[in-house]
Amino acid sequence: MEVDLHTALALARASTRALLELSPLAHREIVEALQHEIAVLEGHSDPLSLAAANAVKQYLPEAA
Repeated sequence: MEVDLHTALALARASTRALLELSPLAHREIVEALQHEIAVLEGHSDPLSLAAANAVKQYLPEAA
């Protein structure tokens, strides 16, 4: 299971980086989608959701 999770995360990072490089519009859309997901996760306020929000935030420095 842990290998599957690491594989999924690696693929998600690679996909996000590739989409960010497509165009300025794609870059903006990805950033907005990440910000939305972070807000939704933080809205749940449980420890697992907050941890997930912090993990997604790691994409923003690359995206911004």
